[in-house]
Amino acid sequence: MKKALLVGNGFSSQYISAYRNDNIVQKFKDTSPLIYSRIDACFEPFRKGIDRYTFYVSPLRSGTIMCGRGTGLRAESLNFSSLLVNHIKKVISEIGFSDSVFNEYFIGYGLIHQTQKDHVEDIESLIKIAFLFKDKDLFTTEDILTIKDIANNIMYNNGKIGIDGIDNPNVTDIVKDNLSSWINNFEYIYSTNYDDLIDDYYNKQVFHIHGGFHYDVRDAKLYKNISKRRLDLQDAFLTWGISGEDKMSLIAGFSFSKIVFSKFTFAPSIFQEYLDSLSSDGFEELHIYGYSGENDGHINERIARNNNIKRIVYYYYPESIEMDILKYKVENQYLKEGIHKEIIYKSHKEVEKIIFG
Repeated sequence: MKKALLVGNGFSSQYISAYRNDNIVQKFKDTSPLIYSRIDACFEPFRKGIDRYTFYVSPLRSGTIMCGRGTGLRAESLNFSSLLVNHIKKVISEIGFSDSVFNEYFIGYGLIHQTQKDHVEDIESLIKIAFLFKDKDLFTTEDILTIKDIANNIMYNNGKIGIDGIDNPNVTDIVKDNLSSWINNFEYIYSTNYDDLIDDYYNKQVFHIHGGFHYDVRDAKLYKNISKRRLDLQDAFLTWGISGEDKMSLIAGFSFSKIVFSKFTFAPSIFQEYLDSLSSDGFEELHIYGYSGENDGHINERIARNNNIKRIVYYYYPESIEMDILKYKVENQYLKEGIHKEIIYKSHKEVEKIIFG
């Protein structure tokens, strides 16, 4: 049975501490404390007056919330407590947003999860909130570009984006050998990460769906000339979006401000080809590790409609989510009517035991 692996930032952050969300956000605060504090202050009213312990209602109860765009879920969604929903809608009204903001931003783009945090805890949420309040003239297009530029610098990690960036003291030579052995059991590897860590251990090409430091933003052949060396930060193509649809529009072709029009051709980008591969290639088992899919409906939808995939092995953190909530979320992301897939749930500790011993 051919196997594929899909990884997200939860993979790389185990080895390179700079990619942990807390460190990413702290670096952002250090770089631009004013932008961060403005974004966090804008979102603060949505946190107040919420019972953090009644976030979810059992998925089996009635009254589901229709899911917005960008999540890759079907119409049925997780049930959020009426206290939480009513509070968010009240604040939306008081600020003067349209009613559609709730379904679009809080459900579709996942900002409802940020209401459970004391402060904004990831880059994509900073971008989403800035986009939301841009409609109230509290942020500009230049502000959002600044956020993305800072994010690119953080992910570049002073050029230490692969084996050279590993700073986990528990990663010995034996651990590295175990990691290489585990990774190379897979016929295909897809990644939403920009770093090269998994590339440095994999004997084949890794499919970086959202770009990375080997994809030239100046490439007039839609990024198909993958560099054999790491590109400088200003030359690399990295995607930051507020939804699956937004990311899809960014990876489908060019950044029009940087292309050479005399060489322009209309063709699918290499990232589009990666997505097409995810929806049609002949692997039968897909392992998902360190990837939540909450902002990547364009990826989830392709997994769901790939008839060849018979089994999904989903690695999760048992301490961070209740099992019934997890199953409901994962099955809505990856199961499609008429296409049977078996889903096996495993703790992330099973992989850690293989690699770290």
